[in-house]
Amino acid sequence: MFNTNSKYSYLCVEDMELKISEDQYVFIKPSCYLSATNGVLMPVENPDIWVTHNFIINDNFKLAE
Repeated sequence: MFNTNSKYSYLCVEDMELKISEDQYVFIKPSCYLSATNGVLMPVENPDIWVTHNFIINDNFKLAE
């Protein structure tokens, strides 16, 4: 759709919209995500369904489930 200089494309959040003209917006849907367990880029199975994870920050400031 759009070219970026990023190696991973856009970082998107749920319900994110991109303005493509003065009065027109399109929803940005994810195509991949970074796995929290091993750091591998994984494809999204269904971009219309957002899967969220509850992370906490431990004493070492690393993400943990």
